[in-house]
Amino acid sequence: MQISVEVSPHIQNEAANRGLPIHAFIEKLLDAGMHALHEQQSIVSAVDRIRALRRSDAAPATHP
Repeated sequence: MQISVEVSPHIQNEAANRGLPIHAFIEKLLDAGMHALHEQQSIVSAVDRIRALRRSDAAPATHP
């Protein structure tokens, strides 16, 4: 898919400093963002599971 975006001078400078064409730098940013999003979701899911386990451990045991 092709899209058009306006790229700030700061991003243009970053790409130039890294010796990358702007499109390659933007692709790297997108890939890194997707990876970070996936990692964040994994961490949130793990924390939710830990909290659920702690709640079940903290619940008083009932014996019939």
